Amino acid sequence: MVEQKSERRGDIGRSSDLNDDSHTDLAWRNTATGQNLLWLMNDTQATATIELAPINDRIWQLSGSGDFNNDNTTDLLWYNHNTGEIVTWSLENAAIKERAQFDSQQTDTQWQLQGSGDFDGNGTDDLLWIHTSQNQAAIWFMNGLSRTQPQAIIRQTMQAGQNLGAIADYNQDGKADLTWYTPTGQSETWLMNGNIVTQTLGLRSPDTSSSWQILG
Repeated sequence: MVEQKSERRGDIGRSSDLNDDSHTDLAWRNTATGQNLLWLMNDTQATATIELAPINDRIWQLSGSGDFNNDNTTDLLWYNHNTGEIVTWSLENAAIKERAQFDSQQTDTQWQLQGSGDFDGNGTDDLLWIHTSQNQAAIWFMNGLSRTQPQAIIRQTMQAGQNLGAIADYNQDGKADLTWYTPTGQSETWLMNGNIVTQTLGLRSPDTSSSWQILG
């Protein structure tokens, strides 16, 4: 069992292989202090804790991870939900190698960056956005740090109260899919082809309790 952090405001950000050892690691952000940490994992055991540079401005959110500079290593994705700026930290052996800013920024800050995945199967991670008031989701198709086309709306409306649970390739077609859940315990998966939902699959939660949430 993974040891829990004792600091209540140490919010987990994203999980991925951060030091190229074929084990999934954990990234943490402390929303009170601005500290950022990596847990390097061996299965369920944290073998090392690495402190990254802090970001004292709590407007910046850790919104995802992926390879955005095509160097075959994992980058951390940061979003400023006040200004719409997007920045990546390129990691090498769990240390920050390079910081880079995306060519585009989100001009309508009601769109919030929720994560990343390869939705079109071209080998480059794309960005998933959710509108805070319109129950809509959209994708930025990317080539590295550059957007390749205008924002693509996903042509299926989210249910009221629906939250993003996970981004993953569930049907192994090389393209990222989406899983959603609601506070009432309902969940569903959208199988995706780019910004097109090709199939919707209903999922059963562990029980009807609203305390269950999908974490990834």
